[in-house]
Amino acid sequence: MKRLVSLFDSTGEWSRPFLEAGWDVIQLDLDHGHDIMRFFEEEVEHYGVLDNGPVDAVMSATPCTDFTTSGAQYWSEKDATGQTDKALELHRMSYEIIEFLKPDWWVLENPIGRLPQLGFGPYRTIWEPWQFAGWTEPTSWEIAKLAELRARQDFENFTEEEIDLTRTTNAYTKATCLWGDFKMPTPKPIEPVRVCSQGSWLMLLGGKGSRTKHLRSATPAGFARAFYEANKDHAPHRCQTCNGEGQLFEAQRWVDCPAQCDEGREWTWIESVYPKLQAEFAFE
Repeated sequence: MKRLVSLFDSTGEWSRPFLEAGWDVIQLDLDHGHDIMRFFEEEVEHYGVLDNGPVDAVMSATPCTDFTTSGAQYWSEKDATGQTDKALELHRMSYEIIEFLKPDWWVLENPIGRLPQLGFGPYRTIWEPWQFAGWTEPTSWEIAKLAELRARQDFENFTEEEIDLTRTTNAYTKATCLWGDFKMPTPKPIEPVRVCSQGSWLMLLGGKGSRTKHLRSATPAGFARAFYEANKDHAPHRCQTCNGEGQLFEAQRWVDCPAQCDEGREWTWIESVYPKLQAEFAFE
């Protein structure tokens, strides 16, 4: 059974296709009782990540509130109060966990914002929900209704049901960045629908309650499905002895591959992803 560790995964939407396909999915999030900052203290006793051997993949969706461009007007205040530093610690921990688990592939996501300027290197790609909306398999009626809504400009007359249709079919905009070592998913676009002057239904959400938080953070179903299909079998050629890791996992620790293969990981992505922080963690 393949194993996926999904960090900051409160809703479970991104990892859902893997779970439904039979993967052993371990969701780690504060909402599930997991303080990721204590991963190395509590992993064996509480998280059970290593109970069944090596991990095949790691996905991370660290909280974006302190990084996203939509909140740029608050950056200076957050920097001054130390809130930015606390948020960065969560993001750094994702990289520490990835380096520790040495998965076959890994990916981190965050909306467009200032992470590259804070030392986390350039992202690999930017995607939006509408680019993968076809993976939700909308009915012919839904496609026709979306076309009707797309032609309208009377936003104040859109019903809740019409707005919700753009959400469930993923026919909306929300630019999101991806970092990592993974296979790019295949787009199946459906042109987005503007439901307000600002565009997406997300712009209509108000308040800071748990429902709003989950709606904003939930991964669109179309992208989640496309990402699963692209990465479910993602694995380059590997040494038959160590499965390409360069190491074997024995007695709760990694040891060098006895075949002395040259396929082991040197984790050079650390230098390319965030060189400003490399020395701080002293990865080996």
